Amino acid sequence: MTRSDHFRVAAGGTIHLYGNTVAIRQIVLSSSSAGTTWIVKIQDRASTPAVLIVPNTVTLPTDGFPLKVKFDDPVPMEAGIDFVTVSGTPGVADLWITTDQP
Repeated sequence: MTRSDHFRVAAGGTIHLYGNTVAIRQIVLSSSSAGTTWIVKIQDRASTPAVLIVPNTVTLPTDGFPLKVKFDDPVPMEAGIDFVTVSGTPGVADLWITTDQP
């Protein structure tokens, strides 16, 4: 079953987005407040996490369009998905994630 979900993140630390194994088809990330040198990553929740989106600074879109990552084939994320603040002061990020779920 394909499903799309929206998440608003406005805090630091590790935010658990999904708690079950899913396969990601697409991620859209936008920010209305970039915080101060806010660096985040998106990874699965396996015992040794696989990092899907490497640590990246959250910025306001300069062209008016959010970051969109679409995968040709769904990417499995074992045990769920985490949105992790690596460093900096959080701002506000919106994520839209399209997944296949068993």
